[in-house]
Amino acid sequence: MRSLILFLFSFLTPLFFVSSAVAACSDFPQEKVNWARCTFEELDLSEINIKGATLRDARFFRAILDRANLSETNSFRAKFIRASVQNAILTSADFQNTDWTRARLDNSDLSHSDFRQAKLNGASLRGATLSFVDFRGADFQDTDFSNAVWIDGKKICAENSIGWCR
Repeated sequence: MRSLILFLFSFLTPLFFVSSAVAACSDFPQEKVNWARCTFEELDLSEINIKGATLRDARFFRAILDRANLSETNSFRAKFIRASVQNAILTSADFQNTDWTRARLDNSDLSHSDFRQAKLNGASLRGATLSFVDFRGADFQDTDFSNAVWIDGKKICAENSIGWCR
């Protein structure tokens, strides 16, 4: 009997841990959800509230996150390539080493977030609020900052501010 219990325990325990790790990606969008290493390609996630979520290494290729709340998220190394994240709240979040290539962040609030080493090639931040964002080491090749509130919280970038706020 004891050997049967040990056998069942050793067989079922790995199944439990594997299924719980996979299940996180199908968890309902809510505050503090753990979507680490999940993929959400071409999904419409407009207006979701995932404040404080763990999005580490997650992929949102061509996803729609318009009017979403991604504030206080841990999104280290996440990929938002060609995603639409317009009119969204991305405040006080960790976006270090994220890839925003060709993403649209128009009119979004990125205040007090960490975008160190982020890749923003060809991204649009038209009209975005960038107050006190840490952009050290970020790549701004062809990034559109037109009419954005710059990192000092005062300067408004001129129209056609491509690659840097002018």
